Amino acid sequence: MRWIGTELRNPPTFDGTSPVGEFLDDLEYEVPEEKRLPALDVVIKGTSARWWATHKEDPTFWEKFSLP
Repeated sequence: MRWIGTELRNPPTFDGTSPVGEFLDDLEYEVPEEKRLPALDVVIKGTSARWWATHKEDPTFWEKFSLP
């Protein structure tokens, strides 16, 4: 994955079938902190995307779901 200007290229996606912790680790490694939450609108698919649409306004999201 890489950023070209303000656009995310080749992002990892999450559809709920792989471990969420691994996905978040990949996203955290590849995406600068200030762009992680906006990137989730693009990289989460299927049922997971519907869940994200109802939870994305929570400002403590990253801290709650990141692995220690």
